[in-house]
Amino acid sequence: MKTALALVILFLAVPVFAQTATDKELPPTTVRFSAVCEDGYPESKEMTMKGRSAGATEKLSVLNDPIITEKDILKAKVVPEGGKNNIVITLKPTGQTKLNAGVADLLNKQLAIIVNDELVSAPVLRSVKFASMVEISGDFSEAQAAKIAADLSH
Repeated sequence: MKTALALVILFLAVPVFAQTATDKELPPTTVRFSAVCEDGYPESKEMTMKGRSAGATEKLSVLNDPIITEKDILKAKVVPEGGKNNIVITLKPTGQTKLNAGVADLLNKQLAIIVNDELVSAPVLRSVKFASMVEISGDFSEAQAAKIAADLSH
C-alpha cells in the first residue's frame, strides 16, 4: 500500500495577476516546475523572486526545460486554511511520473515554481518521491485562487 505524500510548496506573498475588473480579462494560468541550476548554466534563464522581507529579491538560474507544466495537471481546487487560500492540484499519472523522474537528482536542491512567467517560489526539496497531490499555499486572494484552480482543471 502506497503512502500518499504531498509536496507543500509555500508561496511567498507575490501577486501573480494584474488587478483587473473581472476574471474574464485575466489570461489563462501557466505553471512550470523547473530545476534551479548553477549561474551561467547553458539552457537556463536568470529569474528574480521577491524575498520575504519588503524590497528583498533573490536571483536564481532556472532551467528552460520544465519538469512539469499545467498540461500535467488533472484538476485543482481551492482549500481555504487559516485565512489563506491554498490550491491543491492533482497530477495526471504521467505528470506524477514526470515530477518524480525530474526531481530524482534534486534532493536538498531548489525547485523553481513559476506561475504566469513569474518565479514565485523555490523550495529546497527534502524528499524526491511524491504522490499525485501537490498543495500550493500562499497569499492568494479568493478570486486569484479560484481563477488558478479553474484554469488548471481543464
